[in-house]
Amino acid sequence: MTRSRFDDCLKLGQRIDERPYTLPDPEILRAGPNDPIRSNENKGLAGASTADPSVMPTLNGASRNGGGPSVFQGKCIMLSPDLGIGSRLLESIEAVLKQGGATVTDNISDANWLVCRFRDGFVYRTASRLDKVVGNLAWLFHLMTFNEYTRPLSRLLFYPLSRTPIPGFEGLKISLSNYVGEARIYLENLIEAAGAQCTKTLKQENTHLITAHGNSEKCSAAREWGLQVVNHLWLEDSYAAWKLQPVSAPRYNHFPSRTNLGDIAGQKMLDPQVLEKIFYSEKNEPSSPRPAMQDKKQNATAMKPPVDKRRKGESNVPETTHGTPRANGKTSRQPSDDKLQTPARSRLIPDNKENETPSTGSSRKSKDAATAKLHEYAPDLALYEKERKRVGGVIYGGRRKSNEDWVENPKKRRSVEADEKESDNEQATGPKRQKKSRPPISMHLMITGYQKWVGKGNEKKEDADKV
Repeated sequence: MTRSRFDDCLKLGQRIDERPYTLPDPEILRAGPNDPIRSNENKGLAGASTADPSVMPTLNGASRNGGGPSVFQGKCIMLSPDLGIGSRLLESIEAVLKQGGATVTDNISDANWLVCRFRDGFVYRTASRLDKVVGNLAWLFHLMTFNEYTRPLSRLLFYPLSRTPIPGFEGLKISLSNYVGEARIYLENLIEAAGAQCTKTLKQENTHLITAHGNSEKCSAAREWGLQVVNHLWLEDSYAAWKLQPVSAPRYNHFPSRTNLGDIAGQKMLDPQVLEKIFYSEKNEPSSPRPAMQDKKQNATAMKPPVDKRRKGESNVPETTHGTPRANGKTSRQPSDDKLQTPARSRLIPDNKENETPSTGSSRKSKDAATAKLHEYAPDLALYEKERKRVGGVIYGGRRKSNEDWVENPKKRRSVEADEKESDNEQATGPKRQKKSRPPISMHLMITGYQKWVGKGNEKKEDADKV
C-alpha cells in the first residue's frame, strides 16, 4: 500500500494524506466505489484564503500583553495608497505596527516592507527591483494574527493582485465541487484573481469543473456535457506561471482513490523569476512618447540669440531671411555661401525612414531656455506686428502721400479687401473649382498659296501627287 501512495504522490507532484493507505486495514481496499469520501478542514489556509480582507484580525494574548506583534520589531513599513482602506482602519493598522516596534513611512527608499494591493505602479516596481519584501494586506494581517514571519511568496493570495487577467482566462466559467471550508473560499477567490468567473452551480455554459475527487453528481454531469474536469493543481499552476496550462497534463486529471485533494490546496508558491519577467522587468517598462526635441547641445545652439549688428537709429524690427527689406530701409544680408553646409546624416537612421528622428535630451531644460529667449524677443515681436499693420506694410516704413504712385484710394482699398474676404469665404465653404483646360489638339491646318490642285480637272493630279 505504501508503494501505491508513493505512485499517487509522484503523479500529483504533491504529498497526500496517508490514512487511506495505512495497513493493516487500508481504506482503499475495504471501501466501496460509491462510498462518500470524507473531507477535512484545511488548517493551512487559515488567514490565506482571501487577498482583500476587510476586517482587522484579532491579536493573540502574547501580542496584546507585549504591546504588539514582535515580528514587526525594527521594520520600516510603507502602506501603499492603492490599498483603498478607510482612515479608521488605516489608523488601527499603523497603531499595531508602531506597538510592535515598526515605523511607518511614505518613502519607498526608506522602507523594508511594502504593503500594496496591485502589481503595478512606480512604488511596486521600485520595491520589487530593490529586493524589498512586497506583500498585500492579507499577508500583513496573517503576521499580526500568528506573530510569525511568513514569506509573501509562500501563498498565492499573500502577494498583490494583477489588474489584468491571465492570458486565456477571459470568458472562462469555472465551477467547484467537493471542496469545503477555507479551501473552497480560497479557490473561489483564486478564480476571480485569475480573471475567470466562478459559478455556484454547474451548467452547460460552464467551461471547467474543478473537483477534489471524481465521485460526485457534478463530475458525472460535466463529463456528459463535455466540460473539462480537472483538480485544483491546474488553477494554481496557471496562476503561479501566469499562463494557461494545458488541461491534458496527467497531473491535472489524476484523482487518487479515497483522497480529498482539498487537503493539499494552497501549497503552491509563487516564482520570483516569473513575477520579474512579467510585472516589473525593466524591459517591460512602458515607454513614454518621445518629445520632438533636439539634443541638448543642439538646443543650446538653436536658442542662441542672433548677433545684433544694427547701428544706432535703426528700428528694432527683426530682420527677415532671404534678403527681405526691413522697416528702416536696409536689406538684410544673406549668409555667405562658404558657411552653408548640409548637416551630416546620422548613422542610426534606418533605410526605410525618410526623415531623421529628433534625438531626445534634457527636454525640460531646453523648454526653459526656449521660454526665456521667447520672453527676450517679445518686445521686438510686438513692435514688428505693430509696424506690419501700418498702411503700406513693413516695406520702407510706410507710403508717403507726396509720391502719387504710392497713394492709394481708401474706397478702392476697401473694395479690394471685401473681394478678398469674399473669395476666402468661397474657398473655405464652397467646393474647390477645377481649372478649365483646353481640349487637346487633334488637327493641324496650314494655309498656303499652292494653286496646282485648284480648279476643275486637277482632281486626278491631286490624287496622283498624294500617292
